[in-house]
Amino acid sequence: MKPASAYQAQPEQDQEAGAVRQSLQVMFVQYLKAAVDARLLSGIEDEWRLAEDLYAGIDPETKQSFTELVAKNVKPKDGKSRITLNITSGKTRIAASQIVRRVLPGDVRPWEIKPTPVPEFDQQAMGGQEQMLQLADGTPVEASKVAQAAKVMLKQQAERMSDQIEDWLTDSDLYGGKTAYAELRKMIKDGARVGTGVIKGPFAATKTERRWVKEGNVVHLTKGQKMLPKWRTIKVINCFPDPSCGDDIHAGSFFIERDYLTPRQVRDMVGQPGYEDGELATVLQQGPLHWSQWDDRHKDEREGQTRVWDRSTFEAFYLYADVEPAKLIAAGFQVATLTVAPTGVDGQAAEAMLAEEMGKAMALTSIPIVATMINGRVVKVAINPDERGRFPYRFFRWEELEGRPYGKGVPIQMASAQIGLVAAVRAMFENGGQSAGPQVVYAEGVVTPVDGINNLARNKHWTFTPDETMDDVRKAFGLFTIPSVQEQLFNIIKACQEWADQLANIPLLMQGITSQASGTLGEAEMLEANAASPLLDIAKEYDEVVGPMISDAYEWGMADPEVPANAKGDFQCRAIGASSLIHRDRRALALQNVVAPMANDPGFGLSKERLGTEILRGLQVSPETVQMTDDEKKAAAEQPAPVDPRIEAANIKAQSDQAREQSRRESEELERQFKAEQAERQRIVDQAIAEMEVQIQVLESSNQANLRIEEIRAALADTAMALKTKRDLFAAERQFAVTSGEGRGL
Repeated sequence: MKPASAYQAQPEQDQEAGAVRQSLQVMFVQYLKAAVDARLLSGIEDEWRLAEDLYAGIDPETKQSFTELVAKNVKPKDGKSRITLNITSGKTRIAASQIVRRVLPGDVRPWEIKPTPVPEFDQQAMGGQEQMLQLADGTPVEASKVAQAAKVMLKQQAERMSDQIEDWLTDSDLYGGKTAYAELRKMIKDGARVGTGVIKGPFAATKTERRWVKEGNVVHLTKGQKMLPKWRTIKVINCFPDPSCGDDIHAGSFFIERDYLTPRQVRDMVGQPGYEDGELATVLQQGPLHWSQWDDRHKDEREGQTRVWDRSTFEAFYLYADVEPAKLIAAGFQVATLTVAPTGVDGQAAEAMLAEEMGKAMALTSIPIVATMINGRVVKVAINPDERGRFPYRFFRWEELEGRPYGKGVPIQMASAQIGLVAAVRAMFENGGQSAGPQVVYAEGVVTPVDGINNLARNKHWTFTPDETMDDVRKAFGLFTIPSVQEQLFNIIKACQEWADQLANIPLLMQGITSQASGTLGEAEMLEANAASPLLDIAKEYDEVVGPMISDAYEWGMADPEVPANAKGDFQCRAIGASSLIHRDRRALALQNVVAPMANDPGFGLSKERLGTEILRGLQVSPETVQMTDDEKKAAAEQPAPVDPRIEAANIKAQSDQAREQSRRESEELERQFKAEQAERQRIVDQAIAEMEVQIQVLESSNQANLRIEEIRAALADTAMALKTKRDLFAAERQFAVTSGEGRGL
């Protein structure tokens, strides 16, 4: 492929080209200086440094964290406390995680693609799909059905395009084992930390594809290169928008990104299309030069930043701007084009395309370009791959700053509370130490320590030298106690913590902390709504990033010849609404408690299966993991219909009542039999005793010996005792039989 300069009329004199090149380079540098100056004067960099210090727990006086002070054994000379209670980092992570959990749930795409209300398409672009609109025998389909079939077809094509974009976003080979969603999470975390997160893309990334191919009985590995869209997170400190852009970077005339390159990366640029080898040779000879070195005006400001420069790397700047094509041609730049990269056309077609583009560019007032500057020298000029000249950057703002493209993060939101908290904690520790022991006042020269050390100690000896005005040691030596205010200081600390929550819009519910359990569904919904309300603005900012991001991916897919024709069409892309994701827990509760009972009423015509699917999704449970498959549903349908639980419960209750009544009747009958048998036994015993008493009377009247009478009395007593024992034993056995149910039939 020929360089772009082959299609350009070269300047007649190298001197003229050098002058024009120098003027363009000056113009690019002026852009950079204007952006750097404006950012420094805006004070936003001071906020970024403060946010980073607060997040890291850096002491504003020592510029070191408490951990560093302890590790280095740095003790304050004034005796004041240096302790730091850092709540900023924890609350920042909590806030970021709450946003990530709601807008990137993992089970639902935070975006959608669907046909436009009135789609515009041609059948050729859709792969000849007109054949689908007629019967197999060639009979045309009715006009009313044609429109319906077209809608179904376009919906299917939109789903295929969605799957293609999702494949790009989740291609782990492009993201070092991660995905584009991981970059979005980093963007959100950057926004929470410094106020602004930046994501760049799509830009062309090369992927090596490996495929196993079988030829005959031999299987071998083939490798090929493929260009895919990619996104990555950029630190906002490396972004320099046009100062006149207001709150939208895309409203500005230019945009600059800073990057850091190793000497090897710079050497690898030599000989690549579009790069100026002469300029690269000069850059490599100079060695790494940073902005502070080739722009002395900002040396002091740059050296005051917390970032430690790596002098072994080159500071590169990528400038996006519009430039007159004649100036580029006159300067002799080899204008590279990235149009070919994503489309994958062959070399011959690419040359023809480039020639056509350069011919069109000559007639334009300006063309969008991307210039690469290293050490203040322009080493490459490329045509902006975006045909509309847009910048491939999206800013995510945590809290909007009026009139500026930057935002305010959690550390700045709660800065006053964090600073007040540290002051209160230090005062608490200082007061604790001061009030733990007395303050000593003594008259110098009158009271002197024997050991020469002016402090209190156990069994310490002092000398007293009276003078004219001081004849009593008690007047020359006094102890005073500093009052303890620990409780008051603790209340201040607690107030600062609550204050931080309010300033950062982090309700206790978001932290998983509740003072008491909610009693009703309505209370739970109210708590959830109150917790979610501060997140709505942040969620909308996120939607304003994701929506254009997916639109860019859609345009890439429409231009990529490797995307099947049946995945292309007139579609619209949008974020599905992060605010709706925030409220989906409440929606799930409403479905369970309000809508679900309606499904039992045929009058509502609700599908229990689809309703269950929606409830599971609202609870962030994948329906596919718990719902039955089609085969399982078929097998379940073949089983006998289950008995109505209510009828089964009624039958069980009736059987139980019947058994209880039968048991009661049997118990009453056993009790009646027991009483009758007990009465009969008592009658027999009483009769036997009466007969014995008659025998005794007969013996007494016969004047028999006393011994004989006593023997009979003893025998009669034994007989009576035996009868009584048998009676009691019988009664006990009967009672046991009745209570245990074993007496049935006795």
